[in-house]
Amino acid sequence: MTEPVLHIDFETRSEVDLKEVGLYNYARHPSTDVWCMAYALGENPADLWTPGGDAYALLECVERGYSVYAHNAPFELAIWNNIMVPRYDWPVLKPEQTFCTMAMCYAMGLPGSLDHAAPAVGIDERKDPIGRALMLKYARPWRQPPQFKKLQWMDECPEFTLGGEKWTGKQGLLRLYEYCKQDVRVERELHKRLMPLSDRERQVWLMDYRINQRGVQVDLPSAEAAIKLADAMKVRYDNELAEITNGAATSVTALAPLKEWLNEQGCHQALAGLAKADVSELLARDDLPAAARAALTVRQEAGKASNAKFNVMVRQAGEDGRLHNLFQYHGAGPGRWAGRAVQVHNLVRDMPDADVVERIL
Repeated sequence: MTEPVLHIDFETRSEVDLKEVGLYNYARHPSTDVWCMAYALGENPADLWTPGGDAYALLECVERGYSVYAHNAPFELAIWNNIMVPRYDWPVLKPEQTFCTMAMCYAMGLPGSLDHAAPAVGIDERKDPIGRALMLKYARPWRQPPQFKKLQWMDECPEFTLGGEKWTGKQGLLRLYEYCKQDVRVERELHKRLMPLSDRERQVWLMDYRINQRGVQVDLPSAEAAIKLADAMKVRYDNELAEITNGAATSVTALAPLKEWLNEQGCHQALAGLAKADVSELLARDDLPAAARAALTVRQEAGKASNAKFNVMVRQAGEDGRLHNLFQYHGAGPGRWAGRAVQVHNLVRDMPDADVVERIL
């Protein structure tokens, strides 16, 4: 007889923003904790665990090696093994027993998000939009987190106003619980309509998980120095632009005054945009006035001095000095990885030698 599978979904809260710091740091931050976990074993009704509740039957299934499914399973693995294991004494959840319905969606060319994948395969079950909005509210840090051991902790949760409707802490949290259980129901129905990964692809997904857990070493001192250098270069480019335009445009990132000045120079094409491709197209013109060419060249060079990638490196590097979860399995067709956070696939190649860089600086 085939053992039933377990579907799970966590709802969490933290003082840090998941998108800002990345999953590795989010799951390890001391303020990150769990509101609840919804789960469903086989075709049984979705159930709910909350802090302080009994999870014996659930944990027994995991210890016995039952297959555990989640949508974006690396998130559930991170929360389970970094929060539930050390704080709630749960057993370790092994990646080898964990399956990801998001990965299965990507492998079939379907949308990755649960709310888009479900209608794509004709599922009647839907995510709860109000519950999602409440989830985003509850994911934010609170000044005084509730003490779960106190019987009246639900009543101590703050009130929210959402869509003109006021939610008491208890009402909002109960709706969050239902939202979490509904996600498990949708995930379970989605799983029934997805093709499982082949044995080979299953091994690729497990390898992808190990790669993302190991991470990529980052030179943080150099990244921090690059941020300072990029900031200094922006000041330099702003000054050059202000001089070229006689003060009409004083910042390479303020497009409206630069467009207006270029229009006065006869570059009406600039009104369409000043993105990288637009600037390259304008610079390719033979009839471009010298002043306009100089201003656009400064704009083009300034784009190369962006510190956005370095800022992400510094924010998302773990205490081990590595960047984690940079690769999305099957995120691009046909089956290629997609980059997340720091786009390491797009790093500049053919850089000059170190001694040349030192001379430039």
